[in-house]
Order: sequence, then structure tokens, then C-alpha cells
Amino acid sequence: EDQKGRMASVAYQMLEKQKEGQEIKLFPKKPQRDFVYVKDIINANLFALENYDDNRGQWYEVGSGDSSTFEMIFDLLGIEYEYLDKSEIPNGYQMNTLSLTKNWMPGWKPKVNLEMGIKRYKKYLDEKS
Repeated sequence: EDQKGRMASVAYQMLEKQKEGQEIKLFPKKPQRDFVYVKDIINANLFALENYDDNRGQWYEVGSGDSSTFEMIFDLLGIEYEYLDKSEIPNGYQMNTLSLTKNWMPGWKPKVNLEMGIKRYKKYLDEKS
């Protein structure tokens, strides 16, 4: 993730900021995202390839099917955070994203929930350093 810069995962970027002693500030009102584990994305792509004839010409969403707050991720990682003033939320900021299961490929579903994914990711980062 080092070489990805701003394209690295939010978790990675915030862990790096924490190591450097930087303050981490979140938007108030607890925005939520459908965070999906990278191996679930890979599995969705492999599933699409294996079922190409059935899925050709269609579009599908890939996600966890759950919306989670940034606070949940940071709490799981032990990252301390504060909040920005609500006036700093940009106009049009998307407060909630969710992959709808009705838009998934028939027969595919994710296998890793948020907590399990964060634990695996943290273990990977700990072993890497």
C-alpha cells in the first residue's frame, strides 16, 4: 500500500497518519460506506469470468451489502479521531453508500464481513512491517 499514496485504503492512510502523530478528523453525522474486502472483489471478478455466458452484457454491483461508519473501522483498528465542524462537509457529499444485493450477480455473495476483513488486513500490515 506504500506506493499507492492517496489511492491506498482509508485504513492504511489513517494508520500511517497515526504513526506520524497527525490528527485524524472525520466528518460529523457519521457518513457510512459499503466497505468490501479486496478478496471478495477478486472473487466477484473470478465468478464473473467463470459465469461469463450467463452474465455477458449485464452490469452488477460488488459490495458487502452493509453500510458501516468510518468510526467502526477506526475503533477496530484502535485509531483515535476527532470531528471536523459540520460546516466543513462539502456540498453534495454522499453520506451513505450501499451495494444492493438485488444488483449482485446471481449466485455470488461476499464471504468476509467488515470485522473479519479489518482483522485480516491489520494482521497483514503487522506482518509486513
